[in-house]
Amino acid sequence: MRIITLEERFAIPAMVARIDPALIARRGFPMGEATPQFMHVQEALAELGAQRLADMDASGITLQVLSVSGPGADLLDLAVLEQKMKISPDYRRGWWQKLLRRRGVG
Repeated sequence: MRIITLEERFAIPAMVARIDPALIARRGFPMGEATPQFMHVQEALAELGAQRLADMDASGITLQVLSVSGPGADLLDLAVLEQKMKISPDYRRGWWQKLLRRRGVG
């Protein structure tokens, strides 16, 4: 049996770091204090590699449908967004290559 989870979340820290914190706050995204729990959640959202795959295996999950969590590209100005697009494809490509190899496709 295959288990596919929907609306799993991920974040791209390099993108969020380029967004003005005041704009993030105006949009209503909670930017918590850097407590250990907050940092753990941020790290887990950014992890698209071995740990996420291990967690999926441990839970019997075959595939995850990912959605960006929190502030995203819509909050970047165009010049920053153009720079961001140079970073993001490699980030995603690495994840997909790992997943395809895991499934014996790539």
